Amino acid sequence: MTSFAGVDPDYIPKPGERVIVDWDPDEYRAERIREVTQHWDTYAESFKLMQGVESLEEAIEKLNANDYAGAPRLVIVDDSGWPNVKK
Repeated sequence: MTSFAGVDPDYIPKPGERVIVDWDPDEYRAERIREVTQHWDTYAESFKLMQGVESLEEAIEKLNANDYAGAPRLVIVDDSGWPNVKK
């Protein structure tokens, strides 16, 4: 059986293959925290100007609120197989 664009809905990805999945909201928030915290010292002025925020916490909340909405995420299936992915 095939579906849209010839994709088999029963296909099980093999280790090392890339798959697009929906972000888990908690994982998405953790990634935004990591990303903003890592770059805050370098880009704080840009964050403040572009996002209209004054603090690291405000930047995290603003990015998390604006971006999530079912965002896609590219993952790589790990050696133990689907649905396990490399983080």
